[in-house]
Amino acid sequence: MLGHSRPQGDQENIFKIMTTPLSDEGRVVELFISYYLSRYPRIEHLCAAVGKDSIVKFLILFGGTTIHVVPDSTGAKYEHTLLPEVLSELGEDVLAKFCETFYGKKVLIPPSKVLRTVFRDLDIYEQMSTKKSAQTVARLSKHYQISKHEVWWIYLRVAKALGQDVDVESTTEPPID
Repeated sequence: MLGHSRPQGDQENIFKIMTTPLSDEGRVVELFISYYLSRYPRIEHLCAAVGKDSIVKFLILFGGTTIHVVPDSTGAKYEHTLLPEVLSELGEDVLAKFCETFYGKKVLIPPSKVLRTVFRDLDIYEQMSTKKSAQTVARLSKHYQISKHEVWWIYLRVAKALGQDVDVESTTEPPID
């Protein structure tokens, strides 16, 4: 598997591989599932196969890899896939459903960079939903090392993707940087 002998990522704590969110981690994970699936529809099949309870862990572990679901997963080809890792990390039920869904296919898992960006965006949305102030924008800008204008842009984009009506005029004016 092109240099991958095991899954890449940290199954113990999904937030160790990215900047710690300022919001409640559980809330960010809840938002992640609905937001990520709305932006990346092909992930919906993966979520159905792996299950909502395991999708974040799966994406962290296998982000940026290709998993070959070979027709005969009991033969010698099995050891050259990441299927044993799926079994050891997520269990028999997840492996069975995954193999059933993607039988005979190669499954490309999005890179973890995409995942980190989505978690950052959701944290910004959650923080800005709670309190839209210049201090919040400044804190998020410093925390994620992005411009204040980008903080506002991310907040508005995520709100729109989640189907939230954001009255831009009732918010503090986005800075012009």
